[in-house]
Amino acid sequence: MVVDDEDDLRDSLVELLAAAKYSVVCAEDGEEALALLRGSHRKPDLIVLDLMMPRMDGWEFREAQRRDDALSGIPVVVMTATRHHRPIDVDQVLYKPTDPDVLLTTVDRYRTTSPHDEWREPAAAPASAPAAGSAEIDTVLFSDRFVDMLGHDLRNPISAMYLTGTLLSGQARDEETAEHAGRILNVVQRMDLTVSHLLHFLRICLGKDTPIARTRTDLTDVCRRVVRSLTRSTGRTIDLVAEKPVEGNWDRERLELLVSTLVREACDQDRSQGAIVVKAYPSGESVRLEIEHRGNLSGRRVPKPTPDNGVTYSELENECMRLGLGMAIARRIVRAHEGDIRVDSDADTLTRVTVELPKNWLN
Repeated sequence: MVVDDEDDLRDSLVELLAAAKYSVVCAEDGEEALALLRGSHRKPDLIVLDLMMPRMDGWEFREAQRRDDALSGIPVVVMTATRHHRPIDVDQVLYKPTDPDVLLTTVDRYRTTSPHDEWREPAAAPASAPAAGSAEIDTVLFSDRFVDMLGHDLRNPISAMYLTGTLLSGQARDEETAEHAGRILNVVQRMDLTVSHLLHFLRICLGKDTPIARTRTDLTDVCRRVVRSLTRSTGRTIDLVAEKPVEGNWDRERLELLVSTLVREACDQDRSQGAIVVKAYPSGESVRLEIEHRGNLSGRRVPKPTPDNGVTYSELENECMRLGLGMAIARRIVRAHEGDIRVDSDADTLTRVTVELPKNWLN
């Protein structure tokens, strides 16, 4: 079951899952999803759930599902465009735009071999209880919600374009069509990266630094996923030099944004169309991430991260103008992990961006 209020994205998800031989039923919000579930003998193997929806959102649906003994055992994977959502007790969370391979791999974990009855529509959808609200509006909370809503509204159409581009790429019958589909994927990934940078920038403007949710994370796996995705969309040669897991206690989502930003920056700066080299390896109690290319960043050296004692809008603006928005956000991600980032560049030879991150193991 796919529960999402975005029509284009929902249609793209159905096409992707149907091509992988899944039977899919859709709902536009939590209220419709509950009606379908309660009115059918057949229960889905998995519910793919959006969070921000009208009438009944993902949090309200999940609470209602957990209170219903007949439905509580159905696994739920959230797929949301909101990076900073409030906690929700589900089996897994994926962020839009989701890599189709990652989505299919996730869905496949919940595939069962037991036979099911056919779906049947309920006679009528039960009315939902009105959501509890508050007359008080907290300015800071409103600002946070505005950023979340902005991210949601921007990423939903990006997700639909990404899935559609992936389907077109897989169905291409000639080189020209494949090239056009690849260009769509490249542009969509660039748009998503820009949205991530923009939302980080807005949060900083609200006086909030980069939030970090540390978990045991393999930097090699993060690099592998980013390299595979950007190789497919950009058509560039991106070599990963990392033969074994390089683990630490980091925020996986932030690291993916960091690596994506640095590799995309290398692709943009290297006009020679040469290979981009990504390295990840242990270095004492820390690990190192290196991105090497033939572009020249000599005029955009990244200052060493310093403890965050607050930043004025003017300082933030100057930092973004000097480094570029992407590199300014990359620097803040590194700083939030108590790490270091530097750029060594020779216009005639090589540019190397080096990130050093402490492992920060929890006791």
